[in-house]
Amino acid sequence: MSQKKYLWSVSAAYSLGFNTHELWELISSPNNLEKFHPFCSQNPSIKWEGAHSIDKIHYHGGKVLTRKFFEWNEGKGYKLLIGENDTDLSMVEWEISAKGSGSSLEISIYPYRFNEGPKFLNYLPFHLFIKPGLNSYLWHIGKGLTYYHNTGKSVQKNQFGRHKWFSP
Repeated sequence: MSQKKYLWSVSAAYSLGFNTHELWELISSPNNLEKFHPFCSQNPSIKWEGAHSIDKIHYHGGKVLTRKFFEWNEGKGYKLLIGENDTDLSMVEWEISAKGSGSSLEISIYPYRFNEGPKFLNYLPFHLFIKPGLNSYLWHIGKGLTYYHNTGKSVQKNQFGRHKWFSP
């Protein structure tokens, strides 16, 4: 998988009560998003083989995206491409690190649409619309991970509020 140069990204880091092994077991398991992602109705695995894994995210709002993993660092994280088709793919990176007796998870999203074309045309739309929307999206995932860790229960639909792109 060729590495593209990305200019714009949005990242969020979460301090979690999981130890790094528990966190890795959760995020590297098939169908994992169904446990902690409040906008995901289904997360079926097409193929689950580390760096060659493929799954889908069915959002409550009806959108379906395919995730194609291309880098898998056992116990540390992974990188994947995500999109509705094979041409408009955003990159997402999940990275685990130890933090005291718990762990930290950083998720970074590199949206394809704002990493194409002239930088000056993308600056305002990215910072005014895309970045706040992705920050909110990542905040909800962090809340879901914390909830799942604290209760052992899967999150419910829109449990921490709706999202304008992914909720009905």
